[in-house]
Amino acid sequence: SLVITGTQAQFTGTAENKTAKGRKKSKVTFTVTVTDNDAGPADTFSITLSNGYSASATLTNGDIIVD
Repeated sequence: SLVITGTQAQFTGTAENKTAKGRKKSKVTFTVTVTDNDAGPADTFSITLSNGYSASATLTNGDIIVD
């Protein structure tokens, strides 16, 4: 699914997670959120998985545009 609210976009889905050797598979759900904080590298993004993994960052270069 995709939801856009103002300058923020969020999409969710399901993916397959494999171990390092590719032997074991499991399904995880994910949520990705991006925020357009005006022009330039102040924009942010994050990803969260249902298995507890999460990561986020602020761009050091580039520009996320949410229309």
